[in-house]
Amino acid sequence: APAGKEITLTFSRMSVDSSSDCLRVYDSDKADPYQLAATFCGDRSSTGIGPLVLHSGKAFFKWKTYSRTSGDSGFSATWSFTARPSSGPSPICGGGTITAGTGSLVDTFPKDSNQKYAHGTVCRRVIQAPSGHAIQLKVKKYDVLTSQSSGVVKLCRSSDVSVACGKSDDAYLSVLNSYGNKPATGFVEVVPSDMLVVEWTTPNSQSYTMGTGWELEWSFVSTAVSVCETDSRTLDFDAGTIMDHASTTGTYTGLMDCTK
Repeated sequence: APAGKEITLTFSRMSVDSSSDCLRVYDSDKADPYQLAATFCGDRSSTGIGPLVLHSGKAFFKWKTYSRTSGDSGFSATWSFTARPSSGPSPICGGGTITAGTGSLVDTFPKDSNQKYAHGTVCRRVIQAPSGHAIQLKVKKYDVLTSQSSGVVKLCRSSDVSVACGKSDDAYLSVLNSYGNKPATGFVEVVPSDMLVVEWTTPNSQSYTMGTGWELEWSFVSTAVSVCETDSRTLDFDAGTIMDHASTTGTYTGLMDCTK
């Protein structure tokens, strides 16, 4: 797409033979494994597919079939270019490293909060805070079924979008939803690092029911804390500064008894 534009795909036909015949659409100019916007496999109707917005302004299609005689009609999609929003939430697919001090990160459909998210998505995005700060996430919306099979948001400590982030890897931090559990609106998590990879994955199978997605508000918080602040949290930042109860230019007073 031209500079400042994003791509909207509208499907008029989508009928493939089996789960092995698939169309994969990447929010990139290549088959980037962490910019996979949607996967279309198995028998499904185009009436169940909402517009797919590719926020990078680039699209890469991978169409692979295995059936010798499918008897199905395949797919057809039209594209159009629209202006990329200058404000509002940042989509997890199709974007670069985020350095702004605050904002909202959303699943792949920020234009329509009621549209269900796509099957077969694998997207990552990096949030990078300045030195001396950690990243705070606040849940504004989380309509994802309470099963990892229907989509999961994973958090990894790194500035490398391709970092290995399985549960046994050093970069792994947590997942926001697990079997039977998901974060409530207003839930806050402070990531003990100034760098964070957010990963969003959804299953290929059409048998899983999808929700309308999620929205996470990020902000940067200082890792310089007073031993006497009212917050009784345990500090687990990668690095930080702890100081007495006085300001950096003042003098401390007597009769204090503080722990952190």
